[in-house]
Amino acid sequence: MNARLTPRHPIDVHARLVRTSGMRAEIFASAQELLDSGRVVDGACLILDVRMPNMDGLELQRLLSETKQRIPVIFFSARATKEEEDRALRSGAVAFLRKPVGKDALLRVIRRALESAN
Repeated sequence: MNARLTPRHPIDVHARLVRTSGMRAEIFASAQELLDSGRVVDGACLILDVRMPNMDGLELQRLLSETKQRIPVIFFSARATKEEEDRALRSGAVAFLRKPVGKDALLRVIRRALESAN
C-alpha cells in the first residue's frame, strides 16, 4: 500500500508517519511533478493540499476525474474556504482535514481511503 503526498514541505512529517505505519509514501513538489512522473496510477491514494504551486489540489482532482483515473483523494489544508472544502467533498474526496492534522486522524483517514480503493 502506498500514498502519494504533495507538496514537499512541510509534510515530510506526515510522510514519515505514513512510512512508520508500514505504508509507502512519496512526496511531489507539485501536482504537475506528480503528473509528469507517470506514477499517479501507482498510488493507492493521494493526499493533497488545496493550495499548491501552479495547479491547486482541486484542479488536480478535477483533472484526474476527467481522465477517469479513479484514485481516492484526501485533502488537508490550513487556509481552504468552506466552498473549497464543499467542492472537494462533492467531487468525491474521501475526507477534508483541517491543519494541524492529528496523527491518529490522518492514519484513520488514509486507511479508510485505502480500503475504498480495493
